[in-house]
Amino acid sequence: MTIAQNQDREQRLLHQHFKEISSTQDYIKENNFPKNTDVLISCEHQTNGHGQYSRKWDAHAGTLCFSCLIAPNEVTSLTSLEAGCILHKYFTKNFQTSLKLKWPNDLLTLDKKKVAGILLHSYKKNQFILGIGINYTTSQSQKELPQSVGFITGESYLLNKEEQAKTLYHYILNHRMTSQQTTHYWNENCAHLQQPLTLIDNEKKHSGIFQGIGPNGEAILKISTNELKSFYSGSIII
Repeated sequence: MTIAQNQDREQRLLHQHFKEISSTQDYIKENNFPKNTDVLISCEHQTNGHGQYSRKWDAHAGTLCFSCLIAPNEVTSLTSLEAGCILHKYFTKNFQTSLKLKWPNDLLTLDKKKVAGILLHSYKKNQFILGIGINYTTSQSQKELPQSVGFITGESYLLNKEEQAKTLYHYILNHRMTSQQTTHYWNENCAHLQQPLTLIDNEKKHSGIFQGIGPNGEAILKISTNELKSFYSGSIII
């Protein structure tokens, strides 16, 4: 990206940072932002963050929560997976941390602890709200957190949430991927490729060997020797 393009992007950025907010995603939904504006809403503390399937996202002092507007991937259903790939690239490059991708929208440590989650909601034509929660660091007072929670860094990392949200948003906008790049990168960095797992879709459990994602981001399970089955929604247990 050229200097002129970077300057233009800075001019289009509308970044609001709150000390406390109910939900950064809801704030964008409830407001009518101008077209051709890169909107970023971040906060120090979020009281009612959303997780997948209307679950609550539990944030703590070392968690960064923000929402932003992005254009869809050329294959719309790949947009949230593309965002996961871009975040994976960012943390691998800038934090020298080893992470893996879990279908559909999570980042895990190598020991399969969740460090980040991604949600995507429609906003306007050709615009989506991308909601991101990332566990950067913990502290001595937060040792009671569930064992399934992982962290990007150690306890000494000083997290400037306002600046880090802006940095990540710019990185996402400047490192968009094609559909082919997304599926290739995602499958290369999957936490459970060729592993047995259970996928829950509409409260029904399906067991099989995970074969990767298809061209539309669908999960492909090998149910039996001769049967492959594709799933476009659901969650997995590994």
